[in-house]
Amino acid sequence: GETGDARMQGAASLQASNALIRQCDLGAGPDAAGRAARFAEEALRLARALEDQTLEAKALHNLSVARWHSGAPFAEGLALAEEALRLWRVVGSASFEASELRSVADWHRRRDTPELGVPFARRALELLQREDGPHNAWGLEVGVLQTAVLAQVAVDPAEAVKLAEAGVARVRGGADATQEAQALRILAGAYLQHEDVERARRTAAQALAICRRLGDRDGERECL
Repeated sequence: GETGDARMQGAASLQASNALIRQCDLGAGPDAAGRAARFAEEALRLARALEDQTLEAKALHNLSVARWHSGAPFAEGLALAEEALRLWRVVGSASFEASELRSVADWHRRRDTPELGVPFARRALELLQREDGPHNAWGLEVGVLQTAVLAQVAVDPAEAVKLAEAGVARVRGGADATQEAQALRILAGAYLQHEDVERARRTAAQALAICRRLGDRDGERECL
């Protein structure tokens, strides 16, 4: 029926926008960003017609990122991201809300204003670390930990170390070894920014040992 066709069209527009945003992340120019925005706008139009809040939030996210990639005023993209955040809260998806918060924090860092991204990154981490939070999202949690530490280190390196240490302790309690190694690399970087070279070296060595045990060559290179 028409509703099914509209859903398929909305999903296809979102996927096309996703593909173009990935190109932008790899360095594609404003033309790709403009096309990504147009596909996101089409997905947004269909989502609102269908009253599909999940699709609407995803389309708003893509539109915000496309706007930022195109060089539009940051506030314009931020308003779209904040509307997506509101919808994720309505939908009740902690993982998507955390991903949205992480995106905003990352873009603040890209703009050399990491201090403005700290509250977004910390909130994302808190969402994923709640006792009733998603326990199948360790990869996302470690990614958010990295964003939070990178944001925090620009403001307060000592606090960034505390954040990373707590993250490692938590990951060791539930995640797999690959994610533990990634968290240790984040902690090593925080120690280095705090000018604690010896702790950075020891922590990186722990991560390297895990990567070698796993046969993770990419992880090994990141530890060296």
